[in-house]
Amino acid sequence: MKAMAAHHEPPPAVLHRLAVAVMLLLEAPLLAELGEHPFPWRVPWRNLQVLLRKPCQETASSAGSSHAPMASIVGALQKQPFGEGLARHVQHILANDVPLARQEILEADRQCVCLYDWVYGLITPLLNRPLREGAQADVANAADAAEVQEERDRAVVAVAEQEKEVARLRRKLREAVRSEQAGADFAAAHLPTVTASETSDVRNGSATGKEPEPIAAKYEVTGQKSLQYRLEEVNVPTMQEAVLHSLVKTLMEPRASSKGHVQIIGHSEDREAPETAKERAEAAQEWLLDHGVPAERLSLRWEVGGPAICRRTDLRLLEEPGADQAMRRRATELMKRIFTSEKGKELAPTSLEADLSKVPARTDEVNLRPEQCRADAVMSQPSFQLDELLDSATQCRQLRLVFQKETLTPADAVLEVGPRTVRLGSLSAAWMDLEVPLPFEVQSDEQPAAKFSRRAGTLTVLLTAVEA
Repeated sequence: MKAMAAHHEPPPAVLHRLAVAVMLLLEAPLLAELGEHPFPWRVPWRNLQVLLRKPCQETASSAGSSHAPMASIVGALQKQPFGEGLARHVQHILANDVPLARQEILEADRQCVCLYDWVYGLITPLLNRPLREGAQADVANAADAAEVQEERDRAVVAVAEQEKEVARLRRKLREAVRSEQAGADFAAAHLPTVTASETSDVRNGSATGKEPEPIAAKYEVTGQKSLQYRLEEVNVPTMQEAVLHSLVKTLMEPRASSKGHVQIIGHSEDREAPETAKERAEAAQEWLLDHGVPAERLSLRWEVGGPAICRRTDLRLLEEPGADQAMRRRATELMKRIFTSEKGKELAPTSLEADLSKVPARTDEVNLRPEQCRADAVMSQPSFQLDELLDSATQCRQLRLVFQKETLTPADAVLEVGPRTVRLGSLSAAWMDLEVPLPFEVQSDEQPAAKFSRRAGTLTVLLTAVEA
C-alpha cells in the first residue's frame, strides 16, 4: 500500500481502480455497519493516498492499529445483505466493462500485484460459495421485486398510451366544436337576423300574438343615442342618465311631433348571457316609462352576440317621413322672422313681444335692443369645425366634427346624429340647439364615440360616410 500511495497524481488508471477496491475492503467493517447506502465508484487520488498511508503509519507507530484486522474484514463481508453487497460492488469495480487483469497491474507497478491478489482472495470465496437458505430467499425476493418492477413499467407504458389516446380524442372534439361553430357563424352571416320584438303595452306584459308592422315602413330615423355598459351590466348606468333625460326632453317638448317614436335595441357581446340584451332594453324602456314617456311611443328589440362594442343599448328617434324637414323649415322661417329686417327699420313687434309687454317691468330690468340679444346669443353658441378625411385602412370617406366652448361638459351636452345633420344641445339651456349640416350622408345607425377634452373645452365626433 505504501508503494501504491507513492504514485503521483494522476496515477495509472488500473492502479486507481485497484486502490478504490482496497480502500473499500479496508473500511468494510464501518461500511457494513452503516446499512443501506450507496458505495462510491471513484474516489479522488489524493484522498486515496491519505487512506492508503494511514495503515502504514499506524503500524509503524504502534502495534494497536485502529484499522480492522483481517478477521474483522472477513466477518464484515460475510454479513447479509450489506457485506455481500460490498463484495459485489468491489467485484464490479475490478471487472466492469473492461476487466482489470493481473498482467496490467504487473506492468504498472510490480509491488502492487500482491494487493490485487489480496482483493481477489477475499471476495472470490464469498461470491462463489453456495447460497444459504436466507440468501436464497433474498434472491427469490429480488426476483419477485424485479418482476413487480417489470409489471409496473408495463403499466406505466399502458397509462402513457392511454393518455395519448385521450389527448387525441380531445383534439378531435375541439376540432368538431370549432367546425360546428364555424358552420353556425356562416349560417348566421347568410341568413336574416332573427330578433325579438315587443310592441304595444310592454309594461303590462300584454301580447297580441300578431307580428308587428315593421317600424322602418312607417318611420324614418332622425337621431340616435346609445348607452354603454360594463360586462354583464344590465341597469341604466347612472353617469349616462343624461342621455335619456335629453331624449325625454326631445319627445315631450311642446313643439315636438306627438307621433315621434323611440325604438330601443338592446345588444350583448359573445361573452355575455343571451338574455343580457333583452334585460338591457327592458331596463332602458322601464326608465323612460317612469319618466313620463307613453308606452305606445316605445318599441323594443334585442340582438345577441358580437364583439365588445356590442355592450350597448341603441335608442333611435323615429318620426314620420318628412317631419324632420318640416321642422327645419318652420325653424328657418322663425329665425328669419326674428333676425332679419330691412336696414334702418326696427323689427315689428311679434305676438310674443306683445304678450311680454303686458308683464309689469321690474325695477332692476335692463332693456336690451334686439341687435344686442342676437349678439349675446351668437357669442354664447359653441363654435364648430368640420374636416373631411380618408380612412387609409378602409378607404372610406370620413368627417371629423369638433365643437368648442369653454363651458362644454359631457354631463350637459346632448349629441344627436342624423344622416345629413348633427345637432348639439344643452340640458341646462346654456346655448340654443346647434345644427351642423353635413356635405354627404353618414352612418347614423351606430352612435359614434364622442371624445371630450375638458382642458380645451372640445367635443370631437368622427363620422363615416354611407357606402354607395
